[in-house]
Amino acid sequence: MTETETPAVAAPFAVKKRRLRLLGVTLDDAIKAFFGGNAVVSVIVLALITIFLFREGAGFFGQNRLNLQVYRLAGLEYVDLIRRQSDDHTALTRYLSDIRLRALQAHVGGGKLTLEEANAALAPFDEFSGQFSDAVDPIRSMVSDLTDRVTAVKTKFVVGEDRKVERQQLLDEGNAGGAAKVEIVPVDFAAEVMPLRATLPAYRAANRELAAKLAELLGQTPVLAGPELEARMDRFRALTRDYLASFAVVERNLETWDPLQPVPAWRALSAFVFGREWLTASFWQDWYGIVPLFAGSFMVSLVALALAVPFGVGAAIYVNQVASPAEKRFI
Repeated sequence: MTETETPAVAAPFAVKKRRLRLLGVTLDDAIKAFFGGNAVVSVIVLALITIFLFREGAGFFGQNRLNLQVYRLAGLEYVDLIRRQSDDHTALTRYLSDIRLRALQAHVGGGKLTLEEANAALAPFDEFSGQFSDAVDPIRSMVSDLTDRVTAVKTKFVVGEDRKVERQQLLDEGNAGGAAKVEIVPVDFAAEVMPLRATLPAYRAANRELAAKLAELLGQTPVLAGPELEARMDRFRALTRDYLASFAVVERNLETWDPLQPVPAWRALSAFVFGREWLTASFWQDWYGIVPLFAGSFMVSLVALALAVPFGVGAAIYVNQVASPAEKRFI
C-alpha cells in the first residue's frame, strides 16, 4: 500500500437484524443447540440399543440350536412327520367343504331350490365328504398318542434344565447344602424314543388302510352340476392322488429318521433366516423364523409409503411452485 492510497472500508451488510438475547443466547443459538443435542442423543441411544441387542442376542443361535436338537432327540420331529400327513388330509377336507359351499350357492342362487331342497340334493356329497374325513382317524389317533409320549420326554428335559439353573443359583449364593438337595435326573433320549420307533409297523398298517380307503373313495366321487364345480372336483381328485403318492416319502423319512443325528450349527441360522413361523413359549416347540416378521414390517412400510409419498411430493411441489411468498415463509 502506498502513502497516497486509503485503506479499503468493508461494505456494510444490506440487512441488519436485531437479535434477541436471553442469558447471552440468541433464538438461533437455542434452535441449533436443541436440534444438535437431539442428534447427539439419538446417536447415543442407537448405539446403546445396538450394544444391548448384540449382548442379549449373543446366545440366541446357540439356544435355537439346542431347541432344534431337543426337538429331534425327544421325538417331536418324528411325530411331526406323521402330523403333516394328517394336516394335508385336513386341507383336502377343507377343499371339499369349499366345493360343497359353492354347490349349495349354485342350487339356491336364482331361486332354483330352497335351502332344504338344496341340502337334500347334496346328501350324496355329504356322505362322500364324511367318509373322506373319517378315513384318517387311525392316523390322527396315533398322532395324539405319540404327542403325549414325546411331550412327556421334552417336559422331563425342561424340568432337568430348570433344576440345573436352580442349583447354580444356589451355588452362586453360597448355599451348597441347598444346591446338593436339588435332584437332577438325566434324560436318556435313546431309551425314551425307542418305543416311539417301535410304532412304525402300526403306522405302516394304518397308512395302507388309509391309502386303500381313499383310493376306493376316488372312484365314488359324486357328480356335480356345472362345469366350474366339475373342474374343482377334478382338481380335488388330482390333489388326492398327489397326497397318496406322498405316503411312500413319509414312510421312508420315518425309517431313516435318526434322533441322535446332531443338528449342525448352520441349521440354527438358516431356520431363523428362512423360517416361516414365529412361535414362542409353545408346549411343542419354539420356532424363530424371521420371515413373518419381515413380511409384516414390509407390508406396513408399503402402506406408510403409499400414504406418505403422494402427500410429501405434493406438498413439496406446492411449496416450490404454487405457494405465495408469505406461505413459503410461514412453512
